[in-house]
Amino acid sequence: MPDQDKKALVPRKRSVPAKVSKRIPTPETLALVAKIRKLTPASARQYFRDLQGSTVDLSAAPLQGLLLSGIQLLGATLVQTAFNDSDLTGGDLRGSFGPQFGGANGRFVGVNFTGMDLREAVFTNADLTGAKFIQCNLMNTIFTGANIRKTNFAGANLTGAFLTAVRNYQTAIFEYATMTGTLFSPGVEEIILAKTIPR
Repeated sequence: MPDQDKKALVPRKRSVPAKVSKRIPTPETLALVAKIRKLTPASARQYFRDLQGSTVDLSAAPLQGLLLSGIQLLGATLVQTAFNDSDLTGGDLRGSFGPQFGGANGRFVGVNFTGMDLREAVFTNADLTGAKFIQCNLMNTIFTGANIRKTNFAGANLTGAFLTAVRNYQTAIFEYATMTGTLFSPGVEEIILAKTIPR
């Protein structure tokens, strides 16, 4: 791995702050983003696979509008990373740290977000078909207008989340999910809350 890419790889702090401060992408992160933007989808998958074992910090990285299907970013730091309008179909982001993650209008079909801290993330109008948010922190996350067909929210903390105008909620999995103060569209709350009880 080139030395300039290693500069964007920094250890993640073990203590997680209650509030997330505004991030500005570092010059190293912007250089890494410029490199990622030049990669084909296949070479991007290989590039991120080669980074496994390193702690990747893409905080505040502007990664909008990219085709990054199948990428693996296990345990990455993705605070305020903007994947708006991007396609991460089949990606694996398990265990990553992503408060205020930007996913508006994105395609996250089958993405594995298991165990992520995604509080205050934005998935407005995103396609989350078959995505896994198992045991995720989704406090105050916005899903307004998202397609949640067969999306798995089992054990997730959806306290204060916005599940307004979500599509295909009837097929989503919400077993053991926490939904204190969650906002729903009229007539949907009872249906979704009933799904939090295991069958």
